[in-house]
Amino acid sequence: MASDHQAADQIDVGRIMSTSLQAVRLKLGDLLAVGVFFILAPQVALGFAPQYPDPEFAAWNFLAVLPSLVFDGAACLIVHGALTGGGLSATDAIRNAALRFGALFLISLVSGLAIVIGLVLLLAPGLYLATGWLAAIPLMMLEQTTATEALKRSHALSSGSRWRLLGVMALMTALVAGGFLLSISVMSAISLASSIETATRVGAFIVQPVFALAVRIMITSVTTATYLELRRQSSPKVGAVFD
Repeated sequence: MASDHQAADQIDVGRIMSTSLQAVRLKLGDLLAVGVFFILAPQVALGFAPQYPDPEFAAWNFLAVLPSLVFDGAACLIVHGALTGGGLSATDAIRNAALRFGALFLISLVSGLAIVIGLVLLLAPGLYLATGWLAAIPLMMLEQTTATEALKRSHALSSGSRWRLLGVMALMTALVAGGFLLSISVMSAISLASSIETATRVGAFIVQPVFALAVRIMITSVTTATYLELRRQSSPKVGAVFD
């Protein structure tokens, strides 16, 4: 069996992106069903919260983001099922993710803070951590590990493949940027056709929630496909997923 380091040297970025799209196509209904409750609804509710620079907005925004962690865990299971021909129903995926909420929160908190600090202090450490922990959440959900073990295992799997994983992250960033520019264009068109107040309302209750859902679906599908690609090299059985 190839070592994790050898496996990471051979990951295929093109395969990661194509299988991500395949999973979304196959399971879009389930992903949307979960996303409506755990991303769309909280984001729409956020439109009623006091807006920035009101100091309460940060707290409301934090509360609105928390349910998305359940989506992350459930979506990983759904995407994995799409790529392996099995998997759980949306309801069972939600149940499993809810039970792992603490671990999901810990991974997001630790990785998020470490990456931000690394990017602020010096760009390279932040990127190093980001690539190393890219597959941590799907790994934790699929291998049923602790949050700490998932971070360690993800780092080990990605060893030797930092540049290729940077390519994955660059593609994700480009997609997010494209979606953001599209949402800005829609908002600008609405403000020109009606008023800034109308554009603000549409943005808060429609454009921003839809954008958040689309981004989250894309990120979870890509990170899950990345995990499977890393595992593919070290296990022939996992490799069969892509054949």
